[in-house]
Amino acid sequence: MQIKLSEISYSLRNSLVLLLIFIFVASIFNFINFRKAKRLKEINVKHNELIKVIDRLDKQINSFGNEAEMEAALLKMEKEASRQDKMIVKTDAPASTYRYLMDISDRYCPDFKFDFKLSNDGKVKGVDYNEYTIFGDASIKSLYIFIYQLENQSRLYTIDNLLINSTKAENGDLVRFSLTIRAFYANNGYEPKAIPFKPLKRKSISYNPFYPRIHEPISISFFEGMLRVEDLVLTGLTPEMAIVKDNSQNMHMIKVNDKVAYGYLAKIDWDRQRVTFNINKIGITERVTLSMEQ
Repeated sequence: MQIKLSEISYSLRNSLVLLLIFIFVASIFNFINFRKAKRLKEINVKHNELIKVIDRLDKQINSFGNEAEMEAALLKMEKEASRQDKMIVKTDAPASTYRYLMDISDRYCPDFKFDFKLSNDGKVKGVDYNEYTIFGDASIKSLYIFIYQLENQSRLYTIDNLLINSTKAENGDLVRFSLTIRAFYANNGYEPKAIPFKPLKRKSISYNPFYPRIHEPISISFFEGMLRVEDLVLTGLTPEMAIVKDNSQNMHMIKVNDKVAYGYLAKIDWDRQRVTFNINKIGITERVTLSMEQ
């Protein structure tokens, strides 16, 4: 039995192609694994370097070392810390977490006021945490900024629960909130003072989604000292100003956009000798028109 040369060549050619494909795939696989291992090694090296910088800085502070060296070490530490996404502190206590939360409030939302208490503690995958409850009344914008900073700064805090309730319509964008957070800590973590604030881009919210769109009439006492449109009589008019008289016979001069109870003066119609107010008592805007006395 004889084997043709062409058949042997074809078989060898297929074997060589398969071998080359196998070598190529194996090379890619090894390269990916190498890159992953290298990245993990780099992260570990940076972590260890940062710990050494912090330790060295502490020693310099304790020994009152050279001021220029201390400043350089601090700048290096801050640069390294800013590259880290999240950093776990070495220890946590209610006093230190409260100071940190107050720092966020003072820096980014000074009108944000809250009550604070330790509510629980525990472990997640071997990492210790303290659980705190933050609650109170605050503007929705301040609450949004506070949560944004808490979630995006370097120190590892997680939000476990958030409850938001609207308050009375006259309170505007004020909401009642209860926020449960977890502060994680570990023996090999960082000293809290070694984790600087990151210069995050400031963000806010444009409106209050919890404000009731239709609500009970706002108490008139909320508008104490303001004119009530139903008590007014239009007695004089210019293209820029309206002169009105209240039920106590007092005269008042008002311009477009001047506020009155539940609304504001929206328009002066000189040609028709009348004015229009936009009034909102229950969440629905109504137009109220006053014409010149005949």
